[in-house]
Amino acid sequence: MPETPILLLPYPEPTDPADVPADLQRLADRLEVIVPVAVGFGTTLPASPTDGQEFILVDSLTLPTYHWRLRYHAGRGDANKWELVGGPPLQLGPQGSVVVSTTGDPPTDMTGGPTFVIPRSGVYLVRAEAFVQVTGGFTAPFNTSLSVTGTVSGPVMQDVFVPSGSFAGSRPSISSLRGFTADETIKLQARATGAAGTTFKDGVLSVQPVRVQ
Repeated sequence: MPETPILLLPYPEPTDPADVPADLQRLADRLEVIVPVAVGFGTTLPASPTDGQEFILVDSLTLPTYHWRLRYHAGRGDANKWELVGGPPLQLGPQGSVVVSTTGDPPTDMTGGPTFVIPRSGVYLVRAEAFVQVTGGFTAPFNTSLSVTGTVSGPVMQDVFVPSGSFAGSRPSISSLRGFTADETIKLQARATGAAGTTFKDGVLSVQPVRVQ
């Protein structure tokens, strides 16, 4: 059966035997291949996806703060079958602050700092940073840390650095691929093992899915 030169749509020759159902079937099969399928858009991924299906995951239908395009990979060997194919990271901040005034305390939340609720269980690329300044109480080098903590996963990322004295400030950052559970909240925490008067402020949290359930 001949085909059109551009879209390769099949059509019968005048001399071909009449077979309307078969001709329409060939045409329909070709259209299935060339006509783009509309990509879904919503706050929840499809419950019964097919291999190769794409979907744009958002947190709001009217004013989304992120839009991540995911493709379903049925042959993937784990449960995280929705793989990212497009969409920028969500960046929160700079915001929040905390002054570590008691040395050796456990990690302390950054008051007013950025937080994010994980929409789907899976693996995410997370980056965090904050401005850190030592203003007093310095007697010797000590450990200072900025961490990302999940309400289910606990501390999952930590950057430890060692100030050598009172200083005008630095902006340490951490970045890592980590697994999280759906609906858990991740946040920034700070800690210092010495020099009361260590200030953490202007925290930034960047989140992007890599593969999710």
